[in-house]
Amino acid sequence: MARARPLYGRGYRFDSCRGLVITIAFDVDGCLIDENDEPRADVVAALVQLSWLPGIYIIVWSGCGRDYARMIGQRIGVDEHVRQYASKLDGMRPDITFDDQPVNLGAVNIQV
Repeated sequence: MARARPLYGRGYRFDSCRGLVITIAFDVDGCLIDENDEPRADVVAALVQLSWLPGIYIIVWSGCGRDYARMIGQRIGVDEHVRQYASKLDGMRPDITFDDQPVNLGAVNIQV
């Protein structure tokens, strides 16, 4: 089965095996975990629910880097739902971003 490549804000992509592919990135600090380093249950639940939808490519990213994003993703139990870990400095432009700050990093940006 061919693996669909993420969009990174270039417009919706259709993959013959998976159909429409939408890239959604979740920030770590303040978004997936709170200021006390505890998981934010509402945002984690949204990530898990979105990952079950066909054509969704979940990224967990952080300004602290890919390894930090992976460490937190594994610690809060979302690893099986995440397709990619990344640094926000990698220059990606997902279709949708979830962040605790008002950012303009994706085509659609949701502040949580």
